[in-house]
Amino acid sequence: MSYMNSSEKSRKKRIIILGAAAIAALVIIAAGRGGLKANSAAKLFGIGQTTMLPAGDGKEIVAIIDGENITQKGFDTYKLFLNSNGENKLSDKQVLDKIIERQVICNQAVEEGMTASESEIDSAVRSARETMKSDSKTYAAFKEYVAGLNLTEDSYWESVRPVYKKALTCGKYKNSLKAKFREDNKGKAISDLNAEFSKYYDGKVKALVKNAKVESLLK
Repeated sequence: MSYMNSSEKSRKKRIIILGAAAIAALVIIAAGRGGLKANSAAKLFGIGQTTMLPAGDGKEIVAIIDGENITQKGFDTYKLFLNSNGENKLSDKQVLDKIIERQVICNQAVEEGMTASESEIDSAVRSARETMKSDSKTYAAFKEYVAGLNLTEDSYWESVRPVYKKALTCGKYKNSLKAKFREDNKGKAISDLNAEFSKYYDGKVKALVKNAKVESLLK
């Protein structure tokens, strides 16, 4: 039998948080890529995770994007998610750039009336719960994580609804642009359309970022 010393327990507690933002982002991104990777999900819940989040309540503001505050906790959560789901570790500047992109896309979607509906959020959360339970290792890690937050599974999923709302809203904006792009480019091969749309979409996002009011407070 092995025991954790106080230092190890402290380090484990500091992993707190991957929760809401991370798992919502993971499941929604997975939906677009063909499935949830158990290893990535497990890392997000602390299994095999070697990069610890810093101590503190995480309420410090690290950036302001078009009037919306980005907290240290939100930043660290997203950074840990990105770095656990890819081969190359991103710098703080690169992580912030991605957060800015996500925020301006969501803002534009809301401005154009594409906010996700409650029924769409219900469906996404239900699908995420089913996906989570479909892999025993991931689900075990998830239950341990939720228990560590002193939450029930139901209260956890209720708490992540705002995160799903934002992610789904961003997705609706991209899908709307893609549908119009395809309509305007009928007759082209799907492979060509996808490549051209990717460039078109990147250009739209860059334009939104350029026009955004961003203040970075990263140290």
